Amino acid sequence: MEIGLSSVVHRQDDFTLNTKIDKVNSDLEKYCQQNNIYFINNDNIKVEQCLNRSGLHLNRKGSSVLAANFSKFINRK
Repeated sequence: MEIGLSSVVHRQDDFTLNTKIDKVNSDLEKYCQQNNIYFINNDNIKVEQCLNRSGLHLNRKGSSVLAANFSKFINRK
């Protein structure tokens, strides 16, 4: 069994948190590289198109993109 860790998705409700999210994702990616863990990058989830009106939760399109990212991890071999 292999483990994959997913990056944190940016948000639109509080842009000041996105800098912290970038730091967390950077540290998480480094951790994954150092420990031979697959990093699931969610940078393709665009906040303008993939979040609901609150700017925090994924909408239907965002959920679909996230599912595709997870599927890519599961089916990568």
